[in-house]
Amino acid sequence: MKNWLWLIRLLVFLLVVVAVGWQFHRILNSDALTQDHPGESPLNLLWDFVIGVGWARTSFAIGIYVFGIGCSYSYWHICVRNMGNQMSLRHGAMAFYYSQWGKYAPGKGLALLMRVGGAVKAGASIPIAAVAAIFEVLVTMVSGALLGLLLGIAFLWWAPIGNSATVLFHAAIILGIASIPVLPPLFNRLVFRLAKRFINPKQQVVKPSWFDLGKGILMTSGTWLLLGGSLWFLVSGIEDSPLGGLSGWLRCVMFVCLASVGGFIASTPGGLGVREFLLQQYLEPFLGPKAVVVVLLLRFLWTAAEVLAVGVLWIVSHQISKTKVTTATG
Repeated sequence: MKNWLWLIRLLVFLLVVVAVGWQFHRILNSDALTQDHPGESPLNLLWDFVIGVGWARTSFAIGIYVFGIGCSYSYWHICVRNMGNQMSLRHGAMAFYYSQWGKYAPGKGLALLMRVGGAVKAGASIPIAAVAAIFEVLVTMVSGALLGLLLGIAFLWWAPIGNSATVLFHAAIILGIASIPVLPPLFNRLVFRLAKRFINPKQQVVKPSWFDLGKGILMTSGTWLLLGGSLWFLVSGIEDSPLGGLSGWLRCVMFVCLASVGGFIASTPGGLGVREFLLQQYLEPFLGPKAVVVVLLLRFLWTAAEVLAVGVLWIVSHQISKTKVTTATG
């Protein structure tokens, strides 16, 4: 099996590259992008929009997304440690960000496989890395749905707009669906029962508690606040944008929370299609036809951010490894 391991890794990498490439192709060939601009190149439309909002805002949107999902990585790392494993921060980060590419393949299994495979290299065991990853993802989805619901209630009360009731209804449904599997009694009974035969009986494994759930909701809320900030940097750069200031940022947080969690529940690759539809519906009362361009550009930038993050981490890891070898031989 070990003799074929390199081939398996190569095939997984090629599958991921194809999935990410298909993602970019899908965006650039979207009919929704050109319906208001017939005859124009989709790539030119996205380029013109980026020029309009400015490279600084676009760059911030990319950077904030990378740091945003880093909050979820931090919580996953803590979960692995609390369950009894030690995991390298650097190699764990590489595993986490690289696994984001896997979500563009059908199903959610490849992303989990890629993360767990990287976690093993970082020092974690397979069952604990997998259980912690599942718990982190579910907690992140619950925190997004909860934050979306709370913001929906706040805006319906203080600053209602045409679709406030619809957004609030979506938030309630999404939170109800997302919260059930992550409740510790149910999660521990189902997931640990499945993982039991893979865990060494001599190893003391601490199962997630209500405290861990609460801590995770607080930590991963940072993910959504920053992802909403990424969207806000784009839309606030539009001339006469009604989504400027603190109120605009919080609305963007709410929209990103509900659209992303809704896409996760729908289980399309990377939430593709569902997330874009929901986000476009939420933004349209504010941006009109520009909402389609914003939504597709955001997907494009976030996918590019995941690719860039892996590239930077690989370069850093390579340089650190090279320095260690030079030091050891010197």
